[in-house]
Amino acid sequence: MKIYFIQFILLLQILSFSACTEEIALRINNEKPILVVNSLFNPDSTLKIQLMYSQNIWQNEIVIESEASIQLFENNLYKSDLNYLENGLYASKEAVFPENKYSIEISLPDNSLTAAFDSIPAHPVLSECYFNHPYKVNEENQEITKVVITLQDDKLSKDYYEIKLFHYYPPDSMYQITETKDDLDFELINTDLTLSNDIFSYNPGSVFFSDSSFNGQKYEIQLEVENFPIIAIQYNDSIVYYFDQTICFAYVKKISKAYYDYLYYMTKHLYSQNIYEIKSDEDLIQFMLSGEPTSMFSNISNGLGIFAAYSAIEQKIEYKNTSTK
Repeated sequence: MKIYFIQFILLLQILSFSACTEEIALRINNEKPILVVNSLFNPDSTLKIQLMYSQNIWQNEIVIESEASIQLFENNLYKSDLNYLENGLYASKEAVFPENKYSIEISLPDNSLTAAFDSIPAHPVLSECYFNHPYKVNEENQEITKVVITLQDDKLSKDYYEIKLFHYYPPDSMYQITETKDDLDFELINTDLTLSNDIFSYNPGSVFFSDSSFNGQKYEIQLEVENFPIIAIQYNDSIVYYFDQTICFAYVKKISKAYYDYLYYMTKHLYSQNIYEIKSDEDLIQFMLSGEPTSMFSNISNGLGIFAAYSAIEQKIEYKNTSTK
């Protein structure tokens, strides 16, 4: 009898839910699309810009702009028109150079004008780039490597930097292996940077910072790496380490303020999505739809997106024995 009573109550609940169901028509505001400009440029190549339009989440096809006229200016003087390549991508005819200001003017078929500008920083200057192993042992009894990168900062300007580490695998024709680069995960040791910059609480995929605490000085960036490619072999009651010094590099950028702001807000947004690197279409969907979105930085006049510059150097990480007896 008790079972029948429970079934009767469940049936009433189901009927009550079905009776309260109401279909609501979803109204989507078809606002005019906004031109989106994407360009992160450096003096190692020509300047490239991709143009597309903003869209709502119900649109499946990305709309690109292939009929724009783009003029490039160097230090406020006309330099050239950009050529259209494909898929909304435009490119300059000539290379761009550090310590110059570049601006663009984009004219569209509807006679609207979009503009942006930024300056390419000078190349970063490194006086040292080395690793020491073992630096310490963590709680899991795993040996940790310390990487040290010494910057020589320019005292005449406010500078911003970004640093990544990667493991390089050269091509191997015998095993048909192509050239690949894998990022090395690391943690920043420098407490003066972490305490003065809240972005490190968002677990950024790279370390980026300003020179506020070391303007015009030599400064050591110290990084802890767990997965540095080192082989340890026990030999006659001692540990012998084998280092391959040709495959680990530091990629150091000096970035503009616009580039720094772009990284700052992008990192906060990725953190809110619980995703730190977009590697596939599935990651891109998660990036767009999960978590609360955050405001994004844009320096485009009469549009959205980013037009930001950087200079970079790639430095091999050498082994250096810093232990003292």
